Amino acid sequence: MILSGNYGSFYITTSWLNAYTAFGMSTQYLLAEDSQRNLVGGAALVIYRIGPLSWLYVPHGPISVHSDDAVVDALLDAIETRSRKMRAAFIQISPFERSTFDQRWQVIADENSIPYAPDRPKLASHRVSDHLLKRGYTQRSLYKLLAAPNNGQIVDLGAEDLLSTFRKRTSDYIRRTQNSTIVSIRQVATLDDLHLAYNLIRGNTERYGSIYRPWETFKSATWEGIQEGYMLVMLAFLSEIPVSAILVGFGGNIGSYISGGTERDADFEGLRPAYLLHYLAMLETKKRGYGEYDLTAIVGDGVAQLKRGFRPSYYRLQEPFSLVRNPTMFRIYKLVNDNLMSNRARMRLIANLIHAGKSILRRK
Repeated sequence: MILSGNYGSFYITTSWLNAYTAFGMSTQYLLAEDSQRNLVGGAALVIYRIGPLSWLYVPHGPISVHSDDAVVDALLDAIETRSRKMRAAFIQISPFERSTFDQRWQVIADENSIPYAPDRPKLASHRVSDHLLKRGYTQRSLYKLLAAPNNGQIVDLGAEDLLSTFRKRTSDYIRRTQNSTIVSIRQVATLDDLHLAYNLIRGNTERYGSIYRPWETFKSATWEGIQEGYMLVMLAFLSEIPVSAILVGFGGNIGSYISGGTERDADFEGLRPAYLLHYLAMLETKKRGYGEYDLTAIVGDGVAQLKRGFRPSYYRLQEPFSLVRNPTMFRIYKLVNDNLMSNRARMRLIANLIHAGKSILRRK
């Protein structure tokens, strides 16, 4: 992780970002130190190159530990210097910074029966957006492949008894499932268990008509994090059969639910292993000293009902800021990007083929 303690975000950890190399990207990290060589800030740089075309993306950053304007400016100077050297078509920066109040966010929260919390996440970054606006950046998104969420549903972990803060039905589901003799929970600590979790998550994604990342890139994104302690994967078993999985990443002050999956064809006998997994993940997040648990974006069907049962609050981060540095190359980027984004399945297929080719070359 680029910064320890309560700074940064899970989405800028090295294992998570490096798993996207199949899409033709590389990563670099900028670290800012004070005169005593103490780490006071940093930024993750995601660099894309397709032939002569290149662009630069900064997810959830830059970060200043002490909310220091000079540190933010120094990091932005370094980012822009890097972009000039690589002749980037544009820069996109997604600050880990709370959004200013907007009635649109209140409407979304009201429509989904959850409160809007403009003061969440609690430990968001310094006013990076002010610096970006002064430098000519505009608030628009030019690039969307890499996941660095700017909204979600936060559960406050401050209560001594978390179960008492949930909706009654959710608490009842959790107690009943936890007390069942046919349900067991296992924290993933082997590659075999990780593959079981992967199959459940992939199956869940495919039921919604999406294509999930291949096993090799999933493993590279998670295994290092599990071993280093900033990722948590858990499995739920029903009569010793794996039926549910959850993947959580830690960074900043937040445990972030990344993905999960539940076997839809199983007979759960009125039990709710997915509810129990989220509850246990919250307890583990709290045990590690983090104050919030992010259930991620609002979605439809039964998943929305599951998440609402934990009484989360809706939060928004600032929308991405972008600066076009090379108008000619940017026009070329638009042509390439619009074609790829119109067919994401094709884009993922290309990425999978690239990854497979690299694996074959490594074996040789």
